[in-house]
Amino acid sequence: MNTVDVNKSRRERLGELAEKLNWQGDMQLLQQALTHPTYFEGQKSPGDEDNQRLEFLGDSILGFVVARELFKRNPAADEGYLSKTRAALVCEGSLADLARELGLGDYIIMGKGSLKNGEQNRNSILADAWRRGRKRWRPFCWLALPRSWRKKWAIAMRITRA
Repeated sequence: MNTVDVNKSRRERLGELAEKLNWQGDMQLLQQALTHPTYFEGQKSPGDEDNQRLEFLGDSILGFVVARELFKRNPAADEGYLSKTRAALVCEGSLADLARELGLGDYIIMGKGSLKNGEQNRNSILADAWRRGRKRWRPFCWLALPRSWRKKWAIAMRITRA
C-alpha cells in the first residue's frame, strides 16, 4: 500500500478513533492533531495545518491538569515532590506508552519517508500526538485516561509520595 493510500485509510478511520476516545469535538481538529509536519513534505498550501501549533497548547493544558490533580491529591506535598511527580507523569516515555495503548500510531498521518521508516512508532512522535490531541479530547485528561492507565498513574503517585 502506498503512502497516499495509507494516509487516506488513516483519515477514513478517524471515526473509530473518535469513538475510542469519546471525542465530541471537531473532526478536522482531530485530524490536524494527528497530522505530522512530514505529511506536507514542503508542499504545504494555505489552509493546510499540521499538529505543530497544537503541541504548544497541549503541553500547557496537560501540564496544568496534571499539576492541578497532584496539588489536590497531595495537600501535604512540597513543591519539589509535586514538580518531580508531574515531570514523571508527563515525560515522553509515559505519554508514548499512553499513545501506544490507544493505538495512536495507527492514525498518525505522515510523509512517505516517515511512514516507510516506521516513525509513527517512535516515542517522541507518539508523545507529541498525545499532547497535541489533548487540546479538546476531554476537559480533564485524568478522566480521559483508559482505566488501566488511571490505575498506573495513581500507583505512580502513591510510590513517589513515599
